[in-house]
Formats: sequence, structure tokens, C-alpha cells
Amino acid sequence: MHSGAQTTGQRYQVRGGTCPGGISSSLPSGRARQHTPKHQVTIGRIITEVDELRGIALRLAEADADAFTAVTGARTLSQSTEEEKAGRSAAIAQALASAAWPQAQTISIAGMVVDLAVALAAIGNPNVISDAAAAAEAARAACSRAASSSARSTPSWSASG
Repeated sequence: MHSGAQTTGQRYQVRGGTCPGGISSSLPSGRARQHTPKHQVTIGRIITEVDELRGIALRLAEADADAFTAVTGARTLSQSTEEEKAGRSAAIAQALASAAWPQAQTISIAGMVVDLAVALAAIGNPNVISDAAAAAEAARAACSRAASSSARSTPSWSASG
């Protein structure tokens, strides 16, 4: 646990809709480093890819939180005149369209996480199998939440709400 300071994933879970921060925190890499020399090159590649995906997932968490804030901000715009109503509707539609990007990328990252978890489970230390399974489950959950959030972020969703 972290004492006092919030991680990006923790801040994100409070603010946003999907869970790329959750993917990043469950990616196995620590115990994956415990391997046999026979698989050293493959495990090294998996660890490198996991570290890269962790960074991407954290950046996606920030992008999604920013998108969530943009949608919320657009919804607070004034509706006093017809011109303001039209501007507010356009701002909401733009914010919702932009909010779909981090969701789609999260689904992509989730697929990569599952692929790496399967590869790691196949050749890694037997103690890492539960870590790989947890990473795959976190990826599945993030994918499900991203798909759900993305469906809500389509332009057909009411801009009046």
C-alpha cells in the first residue's frame, strides 16, 4: 500500500469510468523475474512489454479522467439562450466523442495483457500462474467496463442530460 500519496490508478478510480489504472497495477512483473535460464530471453521480452503496457495504461487512465472531466464540464455550460443550448450540446457531443478514445485503447491494451499473461503462465515460474491469472482477470474487467463506457460515450447518448 502507499502511505499518504495517491497513485494515478487510485485517483483515476475515483474520477473516471474504465479501469486502465487497474490493468497497470495488476500486470505481473516482480515474480515473473524468477525464471529458469531456459526461458530468460522470452521472460525478458514479456517483462519489457509488461513495463511498457503499465506506462501506457497509466497514461490512458489520465486521458480517461481528463475526458470524464471534459464531459462533466460541458454538462455544466449555461442553457439560457438557444445559442447557449446549441453550444452546450455541441460541447457535450465533442467531449463524448473524445471520451471514446481512451476506452478503445483500453480494450486494445487488455487484449495484449491477456496474451502476455498466457505466455507467462505457459513458461513462467509456477508461482507466477496466479499473478498471470489475476492480470488476465483485471484485463477482462477493464475491457468490460471500457466497452460499457464507450457505448455510453457515443453521440446517440443524449446531450441534454
